[in-house]
Amino acid sequence: MSIFRKPSDRSYALSRGEAGVQLDGFDDAVHMGDFESLVLKPEFEEIERFSKNFSTKTLARSDVIARGGTLDMTVLQRTPEIKQIAFMGLEKALGQVAENGIEKAVAKVRANGIIMLGKRDVTVHSVKVGAIALPATAYKVDRRTGLVQVFDEAEDVTVTYSVPVVDRTKIGGFSTTGLFGKFWFRGLDAVNEEPLFLNVWRVQFKISGDTPLVGGDDYDQLQITGKLYPDLEQVDPDDQLFTVEGIPAGAPADIALIP
Repeated sequence: MSIFRKPSDRSYALSRGEAGVQLDGFDDAVHMGDFESLVLKPEFEEIERFSKNFSTKTLARSDVIARGGTLDMTVLQRTPEIKQIAFMGLEKALGQVAENGIEKAVAKVRANGIIMLGKRDVTVHSVKVGAIALPATAYKVDRRTGLVQVFDEAEDVTVTYSVPVVDRTKIGGFSTTGLFGKFWFRGLDAVNEEPLFLNVWRVQFKISGDTPLVGGDDYDQLQITGKLYPDLEQVDPDDQLFTVEGIPAGAPADIALIP
């Protein structure tokens, strides 16, 4: 039994929650998906003066000359926003227009060589060696990527194909040094009676680890770092990096029931 009145047992925390990001250029935020971890770390630069007015130099003064912070997160779902951050580039239209009867000529193809057509969602009409059309069993087409594998060695190969309009997107890899945006976190704590709501006004997101293309036997994880910048439009200067508030106990959210 405690001698003094102690904090409520509901002040422990078992941190869980959801987060969203609003990249620059968008008017709304999107869900960031599943997190393995999400950590906010302070960064301070401090100078100290140890006075020589004592027989042993003694701390006389310290001052913080720089402040900041970072968000370190490990995410598991490759949403469009996460992919843009991971590959450090902005999503843009692929820009493929419809074309018919395109010919791709290749001087020589090795056995099981793969020809890159450079188009997407292709329909291959014929693969010819000289003037002789190969049977469909002599090659294989991955139409989504525009890759054509020819099984036997051949010279003077011509692939004739067509493509439709494609409205997919692409990312120019490593074309930026980081993407800016806003970040929010909505706590969903099963233990604490007052989970947290965090708003970070200005963040530069960067990939901070490897981006798996072939991973292990568990779900791929991506490490992302967000560097906090001040938002000078915040009225209270104390709020320029981020604000955090408690969410009162009660229903986690209003859910519209679909009839």
